[in-house]
Amino acid sequence: MNNEHIQRLLPFGYIYLVIMGIIKESIFYYQLDINILKFSSIMDILISPIAEITAHPFLLIFFILLVFSLYGFKQYSLKYPEKKFIKKYYKIKETENITNEEFTKKINQNLIGFFFVMLICFFLGFGIGGGNFLSKRIKNGDLKFEKYGQTLTFNSGEKKEIYLINTNSLYYFYVVKGQKTVEISPIGTIQSIAKNK
Repeated sequence: MNNEHIQRLLPFGYIYLVIMGIIKESIFYYQLDINILKFSSIMDILISPIAEITAHPFLLIFFILLVFSLYGFKQYSLKYPEKKFIKKYYKIKETENITNEEFTKKINQNLIGFFFVMLICFFLGFGIGGGNFLSKRIKNGDLKFEKYGQTLTFNSGEKKEIYLINTNSLYYFYVVKGQKTVEISPIGTIQSIAKNK
């Protein structure tokens, strides 16, 4: 796959990531009875997939390792195309003779497809699993305010001890200690937020 081909694929790859990010966020917040698209700016939507991947160091490391692993497997496949498990993996018959160019194209298509499937699993898994886990903890009153709590100070001087779910460029999403519903406050109404000691 030459550089020109990669450059043509990059915009489609990013659009795919944005769509996956939107689906993940929608599923996650739907389980909290929030239509997140009503509370998001265009910029929030565009950066959502990158923000999700970089939010946790282990996820970023996982994706870097995944990319390097796929590249390594591609190089190994090109070096040892005659191995039985390589032919079986790429569904090439023992008697089938294909050119090096055709084999490289088959590898690229396979690995790109595998990478996209991994992204679908990642985003859907986090959306469904994360939203379900958090909604159950909210309903059961199991949020750990002592360990993960923050104090939100409003412009009016009012203070609330909260469990912060997330923020975007426009709103804070949180649960107030002692309550079992998600509250949403515009960023402009918040003076400060501090982690509880």
